[in-house]
Amino acid sequence: MEKNNFLFIGNSSYENRGNEAIIRGTINILDKAFGENNNIYNIDSFFYSPKIYENQKSKEYDKRINHAYASPYTQMKDKLNIGFILTRAAYRLKKYGYFEGLNLKNKQKRHENTLQAIKECKVALSLGGDNYSLCYGLPRLLTDIDDLVLSYKKPLIIWGASVGPFSNNPAYEKYMMKHLKDITAIFAREDKTIEYLSSIGIDKNVYRVSDPAFVMEPIKPENFENDFPFINESIGINFSPIMPKYWTDNDMNKWMSFCVELVEKISDKTRRPIYLLPHVTHIGSNNDYVLLKNIKEQLEPLTEKVHLVSPGYSAAEFKYIISQFNSYMGARTHSTIAAFSSCVPTVSLAYSMKAVGINKEVFNHLDFCVEKNKINRINYIVDLLNTIIENNDKIRQEMKPNINAIKQKALKSGEILKDIIEKV
Repeated sequence: MEKNNFLFIGNSSYENRGNEAIIRGTINILDKAFGENNNIYNIDSFFYSPKIYENQKSKEYDKRINHAYASPYTQMKDKLNIGFILTRAAYRLKKYGYFEGLNLKNKQKRHENTLQAIKECKVALSLGGDNYSLCYGLPRLLTDIDDLVLSYKKPLIIWGASVGPFSNNPAYEKYMMKHLKDITAIFAREDKTIEYLSSIGIDKNVYRVSDPAFVMEPIKPENFENDFPFINESIGINFSPIMPKYWTDNDMNKWMSFCVELVEKISDKTRRPIYLLPHVTHIGSNNDYVLLKNIKEQLEPLTEKVHLVSPGYSAAEFKYIISQFNSYMGARTHSTIAAFSSCVPTVSLAYSMKAVGINKEVFNHLDFCVEKNKINRINYIVDLLNTIIENNDKIRQEMKPNINAIKQKALKSGEILKDIIEKV
């Protein structure tokens, strides 16, 4: 029997555990829809260095997965991938076109590493969560690869994602309206995306699903009991170094002071053990572990009460750890999805549309979603976390039916994809 060859594009390394969670959940979905013995998964991802790529490849435990460097990230021996840096710079140069990026011939040259995988695949799934937005600049690397996939007449799905808004850049929004209409299908993970796409005239190729990470299976780490004593009484907390951009006008010192004071007050109010948990550990400034390590060092009087979780766990292992907390507070979306999908009462520190949309679906309200306008209200956040501790069992029971429905919606995306492929 011919194998189903699925190509995953648009993702970066497992050092962002959200990227890994999306992949693991997606594979669970596709295995259920197409049969796990019939599938091959080619994953062309973006990597910051050859070392990260080799490490990810060597640790891969699903033998059906073939990892590859996505163009334009050439394998170099430098500590940092110079190809990555130069390409990002090139995409900002006006000579490549402000919106359209490269012409088709140059796209093929720039992304030649991905061309063979495109030619061989049954369907290409563009992963990455909220990459199709203005959160990280114009997503031209993605739209150029999209254009290549479509030029080879392959079905292209924006998979389990939040899309937009692009309204802060009206000219680019106009460009994206046309691009998104050319995509075979957009699988949107929350209602805010559906509403936005509808508002700009995109609805014929849009399907409402859920984030695939909701159906990633947790894996219990070795030596878990020794490494995490009293975890069932504990609070898990994740802070992200990208939050200053949204919450403190890019003032990292102000953000650090906020985090330290917040943890101190949470510890004083709840009297519970606290675990600081990293979920993204990229090289450079986007590294939760470095931030959390600095926070812990400033919490020296609380050394016995505040613990720093090692960055060495996989996404599935982190999900197991998070599932054992009494309650959780997180900035990274997929760390909160690990908590939500385990029915752990959770406070979200939000910086984008995705957190708002997912909270609305999980709880039917935004009471536990802390948005930018509440950043200065530390006591409010402490009281909110204390509320979910005091009402823990009740909140867990209220979450269960919604979480079950979300997981079913995620699984249904495999059946929708199957129908789309059969019609193409």
